Amino acid sequence: MNQRRSILLWLLLIAPAALLLCLGCAGDDDDDLDDDDAASWHSMDSPSASHLFELWGADANNVFAGGGADDAPMILRYDGTQWTQQQVGDDLPQASVSCIWGRASDDVHAIGDFGNGASLFWLHYDGAQWTQQQLDEAIDEPFNATQALPAGRAVAVTSRVFEFDGQDWSAIYGETHDAALLDIWADDAQVFAVGAQGRIAHFDGANWSEHSVGNDYILYGVWGASGDDVYAVGQGADSSAIFHFNGASWSALRELEFVPADIWGASADQIFVVGLGGNILHFDGATWSAMDSGVSEGLQAIWGASADDVFASGLNGTLLHYCN
Repeated sequence: MNQRRSILLWLLLIAPAALLLCLGCAGDDDDDLDDDDAASWHSMDSPSASHLFELWGADANNVFAGGGADDAPMILRYDGTQWTQQQVGDDLPQASVSCIWGRASDDVHAIGDFGNGASLFWLHYDGAQWTQQQLDEAIDEPFNATQALPAGRAVAVTSRVFEFDGQDWSAIYGETHDAALLDIWADDAQVFAVGAQGRIAHFDGANWSEHSVGNDYILYGVWGASGDDVYAVGQGADSSAIFHFNGASWSALRELEFVPADIWGASADQIFVVGLGGNILHFDGATWSAMDSGVSEGLQAIWGASADDVFASGLNGTLLHYCN
Protein backbone atom coordinates (compact mmCIF):
# COMPACT_ATOMS: atom_id res chain seq x y z
CA MET A 1 0.00 0.00 0.00
CA ASN A 2 1.09 3.60 -0.68
CA GLN A 3 3.12 4.51 2.43
CA ARG A 4 1.68 7.98 2.96
CA ARG A 5 -1.83 6.57 2.75
CA SER A 6 -1.19 3.59 5.02
CA ILE A 7 0.37 5.71 7.78
CA LEU A 8 -2.35 8.35 7.69
CA LEU A 9 -5.17 5.85 7.36
CA TRP A 10 -4.07 4.13 10.55
CA LEU A 11 -4.08 7.49 12.33
CA LEU A 12 -7.28 8.83 10.83
CA LEU A 13 -9.34 5.78 11.68
CA ILE A 14 -8.95 6.85 15.31
CA ALA A 15 -11.12 9.88 14.62
CA PRO A 16 -14.87 9.67 15.38
CA ALA A 17 -17.05 9.17 12.36
CA ALA A 18 -19.83 11.63 13.14
CA LEU A 19 -20.62 13.78 10.10
CA LEU A 20 -22.31 17.16 10.44
CA LEU A 21 -24.04 18.47 7.33
CA CYS A 22 -24.04 22.12 6.34
CA LEU A 23 -25.28 24.48 3.67
CA GLY A 24 -23.62 26.95 1.33
CA CYS A 25 -22.29 26.64 -2.21
CA ALA A 26 -23.51 24.73 -5.23
CA GLY A 27 -23.41 21.00 -4.62
CA ASP A 28 -23.32 21.36 -0.81
CA ASP A 29 -25.65 19.86 1.81
CA ASP A 30 -27.93 21.69 4.25
CA ASP A 31 -27.48 23.29 7.65
CA ASP A 32 -25.29 26.25 8.52
CA LEU A 33 -21.77 26.25 9.85
CA ASP A 34 -21.00 28.81 12.51
CA ASP A 35 -17.65 30.13 11.26
CA ASP A 36 -15.64 33.20 12.17
CA ASP A 37 -14.68 33.77 8.54
CA ALA A 38 -16.88 35.44 5.91
CA ALA A 39 -16.66 32.19 3.96
CA SER A 40 -17.22 28.77 5.50
CA TRP A 41 -16.76 25.05 4.96
CA HIS A 42 -19.70 22.93 3.84
CA SER A 43 -20.22 19.20 3.44
CA MET A 44 -20.91 18.00 -0.11
CA ASP A 45 -23.03 15.07 -1.30
CA SER A 46 -20.65 12.20 -2.00
CA PRO A 47 -21.53 9.29 -4.30
CA SER A 48 -19.05 7.04 -2.51
CA ALA A 49 -18.17 5.92 1.00
CA SER A 50 -14.61 5.04 -0.05
CA HIS A 51 -11.67 6.77 1.60
CA LEU A 52 -10.56 9.66 -0.63
CA PHE A 53 -6.83 10.25 -0.38
CA GLU A 54 -6.14 12.63 -3.26
CA LEU A 55 -7.54 15.82 -4.85
CA TRP A 56 -6.61 17.74 -7.98
CA GLY A 57 -8.50 20.14 -10.19
CA ALA A 58 -8.12 21.75 -13.59
CA ASP A 59 -10.52 24.47 -12.45
CA ALA A 60 -13.49 24.91 -10.10
CA ASN A 61 -15.75 22.95 -12.47
CA ASN A 62 -13.35 20.06 -13.03
CA VAL A 63 -12.15 18.63 -9.72
CA PHE A 64 -11.06 15.02 -9.26
CA ALA A 65 -10.89 12.99 -6.03
CA GLY A 66 -9.17 9.62 -5.80
CA GLY A 67 -9.12 6.75 -3.36
CA GLY A 68 -9.97 3.11 -2.89
CA ALA A 69 -12.97 0.84 -3.15
CA ASP A 70 -13.44 -2.86 -2.36
CA ASP A 71 -13.21 -3.97 -5.97
CA ALA A 72 -11.69 -1.09 -7.98
CA PRO A 73 -9.94 2.25 -7.68
CA MET A 74 -12.31 5.10 -6.89
CA ILE A 75 -12.21 8.33 -8.89
CA LEU A 76 -14.86 11.01 -8.47
CA ARG A 77 -15.33 14.12 -10.63
CA TYR A 78 -16.99 17.41 -9.65
CA ASP A 79 -18.48 19.40 -12.54
CA GLY A 80 -19.40 22.54 -10.62
CA THR A 81 -22.76 21.11 -9.55
CA GLN A 82 -22.28 17.56 -8.28
CA TRP A 83 -19.77 14.77 -7.76
CA THR A 84 -20.11 11.65 -9.91
CA GLN A 85 -18.26 8.35 -9.85
CA GLN A 86 -16.01 7.73 -12.86
CA GLN A 87 -15.86 4.45 -14.75
CA VAL A 88 -12.26 3.26 -14.63
CA GLY A 89 -12.53 -0.38 -15.71
CA ASP A 90 -13.27 -3.71 -14.07
CA ASP A 91 -9.79 -5.24 -14.21
CA LEU A 92 -8.17 -3.38 -11.31
CA PRO A 93 -9.26 -5.43 -8.27
CA GLN A 94 -8.69 -4.09 -4.76
CA ALA A 95 -6.72 -1.13 -6.07
CA SER A 96 -6.52 2.41 -4.79
CA VAL A 97 -5.60 5.76 -6.33
CA SER A 98 -2.82 7.68 -4.57
CA CYS A 99 -1.93 10.39 -7.12
CA ILE A 100 -3.91 12.60 -9.50
CA TRP A 101 -2.46 15.36 -11.67
CA GLY A 102 -3.04 16.88 -15.09
CA ARG A 103 -2.68 19.75 -17.54
CA ALA A 104 -6.37 20.33 -18.28
CA SER A 105 -9.81 18.80 -17.73
CA ASP A 106 -9.26 16.53 -20.74
CA ASP A 107 -5.72 15.52 -19.84
CA VAL A 108 -5.74 13.99 -16.35
CA HIS A 109 -3.59 11.18 -14.93
CA ALA A 110 -4.07 8.88 -11.94
CA ILE A 111 -1.60 6.41 -10.44
CA GLY A 112 -2.23 3.87 -7.71
CA ASP A 113 -1.38 0.41 -6.47
CA PHE A 114 -2.98 -2.90 -5.55
CA GLY A 115 -2.11 -2.74 -1.88
CA ASN A 116 1.04 -4.83 -2.13
CA GLY A 117 3.32 -1.83 -2.63
CA ALA A 118 4.85 -3.25 -5.82
CA SER A 119 2.17 -3.62 -8.52
CA LEU A 120 1.16 -0.22 -9.86
CA PHE A 121 -1.40 1.01 -12.36
CA TRP A 122 -1.63 4.22 -14.38
CA LEU A 123 -4.81 5.71 -15.85
CA HIS A 124 -5.38 8.63 -18.25
CA TYR A 125 -8.57 10.67 -18.75
CA ASP A 126 -9.14 12.40 -22.10
CA GLY A 127 -12.32 14.23 -21.10
CA ALA A 128 -14.54 11.30 -22.04
CA GLN A 129 -13.08 8.10 -20.62
CA TRP A 130 -10.28 6.62 -18.50
CA THR A 131 -7.82 4.23 -20.16
CA GLN A 132 -4.91 2.25 -18.74
CA GLN A 133 -1.37 3.32 -19.62
CA GLN A 134 1.78 1.24 -19.62
CA LEU A 135 3.97 1.88 -16.57
CA ASP A 136 7.60 0.73 -16.57
CA GLU A 137 7.78 -2.57 -14.67
CA ALA A 138 11.11 -1.45 -13.21
CA ILE A 139 9.19 1.01 -11.01
CA ASP A 140 8.59 -1.26 -8.02
CA GLU A 141 7.68 1.27 -5.30
CA PRO A 142 4.26 2.90 -4.87
CA PHE A 143 3.95 6.52 -5.98
CA ASN A 144 3.05 8.62 -2.94
CA ALA A 145 2.47 12.02 -4.59
CA THR A 146 2.77 13.86 -7.90
CA GLN A 147 3.13 17.47 -9.01
CA ALA A 148 2.38 18.76 -12.50
CA LEU A 149 5.05 20.82 -14.27
CA PRO A 150 4.91 22.97 -17.43
CA ALA A 151 4.91 21.44 -20.91
CA GLY A 152 3.11 18.25 -19.86
CA ARG A 153 5.84 17.18 -17.46
CA ALA A 154 5.39 16.01 -13.86
CA VAL A 155 7.40 14.83 -10.87
CA ALA A 156 6.52 12.09 -8.39
CA VAL A 157 7.95 10.51 -5.26
CA THR A 158 8.46 7.04 -3.86
CA SER A 159 11.63 6.90 -1.76
CA ARG A 160 13.15 8.37 -4.92
CA VAL A 161 12.10 11.23 -7.20
CA PHE A 162 10.75 10.46 -10.68
CA GLU A 163 10.06 12.71 -13.66
CA PHE A 164 7.42 12.31 -16.38
CA ASP A 165 8.54 13.75 -19.74
CA GLY A 166 5.12 13.58 -21.33
CA GLN A 167 5.56 9.95 -22.38
CA ASP A 168 7.41 7.92 -19.75
CA TRP A 169 8.59 8.01 -16.13
CA SER A 170 12.25 7.85 -15.13
CA ALA A 171 14.12 8.20 -11.82
CA ILE A 172 15.97 11.52 -11.55
CA TYR A 173 17.17 11.48 -7.95
CA GLY A 174 18.03 9.09 -5.14
CA GLU A 175 18.36 5.40 -4.48
CA THR A 176 15.79 3.12 -2.84
CA HIS A 177 15.68 4.42 0.73
CA ASP A 178 14.13 3.31 4.02
CA ALA A 179 12.75 6.85 4.48
CA ALA A 180 9.98 7.19 1.91
CA LEU A 181 9.20 10.57 0.38
CA LEU A 182 5.49 11.22 0.90
CA ASP A 183 4.72 14.53 -0.81
CA ILE A 184 6.23 16.88 -3.39
CA TRP A 185 5.95 20.51 -4.46
CA ALA A 186 7.71 22.19 -7.36
CA ASP A 187 7.80 25.46 -9.26
CA ASP A 188 9.55 26.25 -12.54
CA ALA A 189 13.00 26.02 -10.96
CA GLN A 190 12.95 24.17 -7.65
CA VAL A 191 11.62 20.90 -6.23
CA PHE A 192 10.92 20.01 -2.59
CA ALA A 193 10.06 16.44 -1.55
CA VAL A 194 9.33 15.53 2.08
CA GLY A 195 8.76 12.32 3.99
CA ALA A 196 9.70 9.93 6.76
CA GLN A 197 12.53 10.58 9.23
CA GLY A 198 11.98 14.30 8.72
CA ARG A 199 13.50 13.90 5.27
CA ILE A 200 13.52 16.79 2.78
CA ALA A 201 15.05 16.39 -0.69
CA HIS A 202 15.60 19.75 -2.42
CA PHE A 203 16.54 20.57 -6.01
CA ASP A 204 17.65 24.21 -6.29
CA GLY A 205 17.68 24.33 -10.08
CA ALA A 206 21.17 22.87 -10.35
CA ASN A 207 21.79 20.32 -7.61
CA TRP A 208 19.96 18.01 -5.21
CA SER A 209 20.57 18.17 -1.46
CA GLU A 210 19.20 16.33 1.57
CA HIS A 211 17.93 18.00 4.76
CA SER A 212 16.02 16.86 7.85
CA VAL A 213 13.81 18.51 10.45
CA GLY A 214 14.48 15.60 12.82
CA ASN A 215 14.40 11.82 12.52
CA ASP A 216 11.36 11.54 14.79
CA TYR A 217 9.16 13.49 12.32
CA ILE A 218 7.10 12.15 9.45
CA LEU A 219 6.38 14.95 6.99
CA TYR A 220 3.10 14.32 5.16
CA GLY A 221 2.64 17.50 3.13
CA VAL A 222 4.58 20.32 1.47
CA TRP A 223 3.55 23.47 -0.41
CA GLY A 224 5.29 26.68 -1.38
CA ALA A 225 4.36 30.20 -2.41
CA SER A 226 7.84 30.42 -3.96
CA GLY A 227 11.18 28.67 -3.71
CA ASP A 228 12.10 30.73 -0.65
CA ASP A 229 8.72 30.49 1.07
CA VAL A 230 7.92 26.80 1.55
CA TYR A 231 5.89 25.03 4.25
CA ALA A 232 5.89 21.39 5.37
CA VAL A 233 3.59 19.69 7.87
CA GLY A 234 4.14 16.54 9.86
CA GLN A 235 3.95 14.50 13.03
CA GLY A 236 6.73 13.90 15.55
CA ALA A 237 7.11 11.54 18.48
CA ASP A 238 5.53 14.03 20.90
CA SER A 239 3.79 16.66 18.76
CA SER A 240 2.86 17.74 15.27
CA ALA A 241 4.22 20.88 13.63
CA ILE A 242 4.43 23.24 10.67
CA PHE A 243 7.93 23.89 9.33
CA HIS A 244 9.04 26.77 7.10
CA PHE A 245 11.86 27.25 4.59
CA ASN A 246 12.98 30.86 4.03
CA GLY A 247 15.33 30.20 1.16
CA ALA A 248 18.27 29.40 3.40
CA SER A 249 17.15 27.02 6.17
CA TRP A 250 14.22 25.12 7.65
CA SER A 251 12.78 26.00 11.07
CA ALA A 252 9.81 24.92 13.20
CA LEU A 253 7.09 27.52 12.76
CA ARG A 254 4.46 26.32 15.23
CA GLU A 255 3.18 23.20 16.96
CA LEU A 256 -0.18 21.71 16.05
CA GLU A 257 -2.77 20.06 18.27
CA PHE A 258 -3.74 17.58 15.55
CA VAL A 259 -1.97 15.33 13.04
CA PRO A 260 -1.77 17.19 9.70
CA ALA A 261 -2.20 15.29 6.44
CA ASP A 262 -1.92 17.90 3.70
CA ILE A 263 -1.22 21.58 3.00
CA TRP A 264 -2.22 23.79 0.08
CA GLY A 265 -2.19 27.51 -0.58
CA ALA A 266 -3.54 29.97 -3.12
CA SER A 267 -0.86 32.52 -2.22
CA ALA A 268 1.60 33.43 0.54
CA ASP A 269 -1.28 34.85 2.62
CA GLN A 270 -3.90 32.18 1.92
CA ILE A 271 -2.75 28.76 3.17
CA PHE A 272 -4.80 25.80 4.44
CA VAL A 273 -3.77 22.71 6.45
CA VAL A 274 -6.08 19.69 6.91
CA GLY A 275 -5.77 16.59 9.06
CA LEU A 276 -6.97 14.22 11.76
CA GLY A 277 -10.37 14.80 13.36
CA GLY A 278 -11.68 17.09 10.61
CA ASN A 279 -9.23 19.79 11.66
CA ILE A 280 -8.51 22.68 9.30
CA LEU A 281 -6.05 25.51 9.91
CA HIS A 282 -5.88 28.73 7.87
CA PHE A 283 -3.09 31.30 7.48
CA ASP A 284 -4.05 34.81 6.33
CA GLY A 285 -0.53 36.15 6.03
CA ALA A 286 -0.33 37.19 9.68
CA THR A 287 -2.17 34.65 11.85
CA TRP A 288 -2.86 30.93 11.85
CA SER A 289 -6.43 30.19 12.99
CA ALA A 290 -8.58 27.09 13.32
CA MET A 291 -11.56 26.75 11.00
CA ASP A 292 -14.77 24.85 11.68
CA SER A 293 -14.99 22.05 9.12
CA GLY A 294 -18.27 20.73 10.50
CA VAL A 295 -16.94 17.16 10.39
CA SER A 296 -14.91 14.89 12.61
CA GLU A 297 -13.82 12.56 9.81
CA GLY A 298 -10.09 12.52 9.09
CA LEU A 299 -9.24 14.80 6.18
CA GLN A 300 -6.46 13.66 3.84
CA ALA A 301 -6.25 16.07 0.91
CA ILE A 302 -6.89 19.69 -0.02
CA TRP A 303 -6.88 21.62 -3.30
CA GLY A 304 -8.35 24.91 -4.44
CA ALA A 305 -9.21 26.81 -7.60
CA SER A 306 -8.67 30.03 -5.59
CA ALA A 307 -8.51 31.20 -1.99
CA ASP A 308 -12.32 31.43 -2.00
CA ASP A 309 -13.01 28.11 -3.72
CA VAL A 310 -11.29 25.22 -1.91
CA PHE A 311 -12.05 21.49 -1.66
CA ALA A 312 -11.04 18.88 0.93
CA SER A 313 -11.51 15.10 1.01
CA GLY A 314 -11.06 12.34 3.55
CA LEU A 315 -12.31 9.14 5.11
CA ASN A 316 -15.61 7.46 4.24
CA GLY A 317 -16.22 9.60 1.16
CA THR A 318 -15.98 12.90 3.04
CA LEU A 319 -16.00 15.88 0.65
CA LEU A 320 -15.93 19.50 1.82
CA HIS A 321 -16.16 22.83 0.00
CA TYR A 322 -15.02 26.24 1.20
CA CYS A 323 -16.52 29.13 -0.73
CA ASN A 324 -17.16 32.83 -0.38
